[in-house]
Order: sequence, then C-alpha cells, then structure tokens
Amino acid sequence: MDDTLFDEVLYRSGSAPDPVPTTPVDDLRITTSALPDGAVGQSYSATLTAQGGRAPYTWSLAGGAPPNGLALADSGLLAGTPTGSGRFTFTAVVTDQGGASVSQEVSVTVREPRAGAVALVSGRSSESFACALLGDGTVRCWGENSSGQLGDGTTTNRLTPVAVSGLSGAVSLTPSADGMCALLGDGTARCWGNNMAGQLGDGTTTTRLTPVLVSGLSGAVSVASSGTGSGMCALLGDGTARCWGSNFSGQLGDGTTTRRLTPVAVSGLSSAVSLTSTSGYGMCALLGDGTARCWGRNHFGQLGDGTTTDRRTPVAVSGLSSAVSLSSTSGYGMCALLGDGTARCWGRNDAGQLGDGTTTDRLTPVAVIGLSG
Repeated sequence: MDDTLFDEVLYRSGSAPDPVPTTPVDDLRITTSALPDGAVGQSYSATLTAQGGRAPYTWSLAGGAPPNGLALADSGLLAGTPTGSGRFTFTAVVTDQGGASVSQEVSVTVREPRAGAVALVSGRSSESFACALLGDGTVRCWGENSSGQLGDGTTTNRLTPVAVSGLSGAVSLTPSADGMCALLGDGTARCWGNNMAGQLGDGTTTTRLTPVLVSGLSGAVSVASSGTGSGMCALLGDGTARCWGSNFSGQLGDGTTTRRLTPVAVSGLSSAVSLTSTSGYGMCALLGDGTARCWGRNHFGQLGDGTTTDRRTPVAVSGLSSAVSLSSTSGYGMCALLGDGTARCWGRNDAGQLGDGTTTDRLTPVAVIGLSG
C-alpha cells in the first residue's frame, strides 16, 4: 500500500489498515556438502540442492574451484568432463528469489579412469544387442545388427564385441530405437543404427552403419531417449534442452507434432539439471529448484499436471517441490525422490507401481506409503 492510500484509510477509519498476511518462509540452506565421485575423461553431471527461502534459486561460486573441465551453471548443475584427478573443494553460494543468500563448502573427488569397460548399455527391451563404453573413450558392441546398431559398418550379427567404427572420446551411451547414441567429451554426439524417425539427428532418415554427427548439437552434458527411442533429447550445460526425431505426441517439446531430423529447442525450458523419459513418448526435466516440467504423451497422467491431455511444451508437475531426482516406473508412471528421503509418484497405477496402496491412476503426485528420511 502506498503512503497516500495508507493516509486516506487512516483518515477515514481512524485506524491503520490490517497488515497483509505473509506466509512464513523456512531459512535458506544448502543441502549438498559432497557430490558423487567422477573419473578423468568421463562425462560428469551432478546437482547442488537447497531448501527453504523462496525458489527459484541461483547458484554461483565464492571461492575455490571445481575440477578442471567442470563448470557450475546458475541452475546448480555441475557438469562437463574432468581432466585431472584429486579431491576438490569449492564454496558454493545459493541466492533465492528474495535476494537472500547462503554459502557452503562442497567437495567432489575425481579418480583416474579404470581399464576396460566402464559402462554397459543394452538396446531397448525388444532389441537383442549391447554396447560397452571403455575407459579410453571407445565403444564395443555385440549381438543383433540388422539395422547397423553395432556400428561396425555391417549388418552382420556379432557373437563377440566389435569396435564401433571411428568412434573416440565417448563419455556416455544412450540407446535409440534399433541404434545407439554416444555423447562425446566435447559436448557433441554421434549416433548410429536405424534412422526411420530421424532419431540419429543427422538431417536424414537414412540408416547409418557407422556413427554420424548429430547436426548442430553442442554443449551437451547428457542424452536421453523419449522411451521408445524414436525421439531423443540432449540436456545442455546452460539448463536448456534440444530434441530430435519422432514427435507425434509432442515429445520433442517444441510446440508442434512435426518430426524433426535435427535438434530443436524445447520451448520455454530453463534451469534443467536432468532429463528422464516418461517411458512412452514423453520427457520430464528436473529443475534446479526441485520442481519438474514434463511434456509429450499424457494418456495416464504421466505428466503430472492434473490432466490426461498431451502437452507439446513443458508443463509443471502439480505440487511437486524439493525433488532431487526423477525416475520412470517403466509403465507410464513417474516418481520423484525428495530431499527428505520420501517420494512422490504419478501416472499409471494398474499394478500398484505408484506405491500409494491403490491401483488408481494418479494425475498429480501422491506420497509413496511408508518411506521416510
């Protein structure tokens, strides 16, 4: 209330107006003191978390430095590819919407890479092949190869691992539909295999027997598939995302249902720290403030916005806060782990996969019974 209006109310009533009620706000605090270990030359991403204050939060550095090759985004995402080993300590600062800020020391350890395989990734559930990411950044695959999904330049099934042709510098692997995508340490990606829906992102629908560059993609810190693998998304270090491939349910998040053969921006998304498939033609993004946004197919309420309406751009998961990770139930449902050790789930619940003691589909998050911090 401005001074003139306050004086008029006081004059007419003879007393001051009642104060506007305010909602109590918990003290702002950082809830991360140590981050997961990383390895030299391997893709790394982890998120700093905070509670209290007034979200959204903005993060910055006040002292020390994260490992070389890693950068802290204002969303709280620490990501990149570390170049040296050791234990690193830095001072993180979180600032809330009201301008309050607190700081805390945070540590992360980077180890030397292991020899041999450092990760194993299988094809999608109906596909009989697998790939191993090796510590030197190369990849070897084996099994079915009818669509060139082994990346060795042939369509010959392989009973033992063969090298993916011409690939080096890989830091993570993500399966597509009858294919595979490798995130490289420089923030680009290479994909190979079936390309019927444009899921390889090279501007064509031509099957590729060896890796091809995802066109125009840079600054990526992780890659995720839309559940069926016919659509792919990359999280960028600035908290935005780019998607490509099949889009008939709006799973690329660009406001259309148009198939995209190269990456397009997810509309209105910022401050994302991770991407998780809804297990069927959709995607959810965890934001740095502990909320989530989802888009794509929504026939069982798996987007958590209180409807069963497909969404072509991200919508907020209703009532969700303080989330630290997201996961799919692999049956058109989603769950969020909260910072207090509890969980909330939503979407399809025909087998009780939401853990709320019922088999009722839920259009917004419900508490998983019996979990406590």
